[in-house]
Amino acid sequence: MIGLILCTHSDLAKGFANAIEMIAGKHKNFDAVCFHNGDSIEELQETLKKLGEKYSSQNIPYCYLVDMLGATPFNSAVIASRESDANIISGVNLSLVLELLTSRDMFDGNDLNKFLKDIVLNTKESMQVIKLSEYL
Repeated sequence: MIGLILCTHSDLAKGFANAIEMIAGKHKNFDAVCFHNGDSIEELQETLKKLGEKYSSQNIPYCYLVDMLGATPFNSAVIASRESDANIISGVNLSLVLELLTSRDMFDGNDLNKFLKDIVLNTKESMQVIKLSEYL
């Protein structure tokens, strides 16, 4: 089992959590954190750090999922993970989060970085440009 901490701008994380619950039911060890205009960056960093510590204290490997590389949720996850060296996946989409949630029980405990990279690669294949006249 891998803990997942999703952090995005506005209510995107909450929207992903709602969509995932609709598609696949509730999932434990999954946290959705929303960063809103006017929120304190320091409070966001502290929230992410505490969520990471929650998993660490239970000996559960975890990773941060953020919407954009280099943006506030990403930068806050970097600061929150300094001591734990947790993985961070940027550019999340619904397919990726759903794939992580439904595949994380297959993690054998050996190489989390490779496991996460494989899931990201698999999810990239689901991203397609479809021109209907060429698709049919």
